[in-house]
Amino acid sequence: MGDPAADMPASRAGWLRPWDDRQAPWTNGLGAGTSSAAAWRRLGRAYAVIAAFLFLVDCINIASTLYDARRMGRPLAVLEPVTWEFTSGIAQVCSCGVIYLALAWATPGRSSWRRVLPTHILASLIFSALHTGLMTLLRIPVYAARGLFYRLPPLGDVIYEYRKDIIAYLVLAALFWLFCRPGSRAGSAADPAEATPAQVAATFDIVEGANIMRAPLRQILAVRAAGNYVEFLLEDGRRPLMRAALSRIEGRLERHGFLRTHRSWIVNPACLNGLQAVGSGDYRLLLGAGAEAPLSRRFPQALERLKQATV
Repeated sequence: MGDPAADMPASRAGWLRPWDDRQAPWTNGLGAGTSSAAAWRRLGRAYAVIAAFLFLVDCINIASTLYDARRMGRPLAVLEPVTWEFTSGIAQVCSCGVIYLALAWATPGRSSWRRVLPTHILASLIFSALHTGLMTLLRIPVYAARGLFYRLPPLGDVIYEYRKDIIAYLVLAALFWLFCRPGSRAGSAADPAEATPAQVAATFDIVEGANIMRAPLRQILAVRAAGNYVEFLLEDGRRPLMRAALSRIEGRLERHGFLRTHRSWIVNPACLNGLQAVGSGDYRLLLGAGAEAPLSRRFPQALERLKQATV
């Protein structure tokens, strides 16, 4: 389409993050908006599933360790594997926020691999260091309470823990992806066909320099990345610019049915008039007021939902 925004690097992944409502929840509270509270609920649900999963794994590992010790004729006090496994599990729960942040910053399939690989390699190292360090700190007082001294692990054990933590990193990342990623069952945006009257009447504040424009959502045709700004395509032909990352705007609009159709575009399905195939699996979206937007083949879920919206 000759759009310069199409050649821009992908902006940050459009994860539904609790801090997408203008400022972080730890500074504005959960009462800042419905999406903030909903995002916290999804994140809390993910943490609850992760904690339950690690508890189950710890119980299995405890039973396996005790069985192996008895089979080898070397009885082991139950408290030993219980201490090992549960301190490890608690440390993993406390450290896995690093995984969530890494996924929010560099989402596989939405960010370039030049960004994804180094980000997650670094995050896995940080996760493993936090896990190993916190696990050790938890074990020291437990052993001390029994009159014992917990020996710090040698360097070889740290490397061994990192190899295991890579697997844990991948599993926990998958759980975060399942429960927090837009489009998943636990965190999908509202279907445009199921919009409530409150959503229809909702507005969005576009901050343009020192001015604030309150635009009805139904009049926002699309939003596109424009360098360090985003450009809003309004039904009346205006094109205000707001300094923000596209992913931040996506996080605030997706609950109203807006869809990411391109690495540089978000569209309002309620304003869709038609789709035109342009080859190679890509489409041109015909919006109101003669506006157009691209639909990349890299967003098949958006294509399916838009097809349903035009039926």
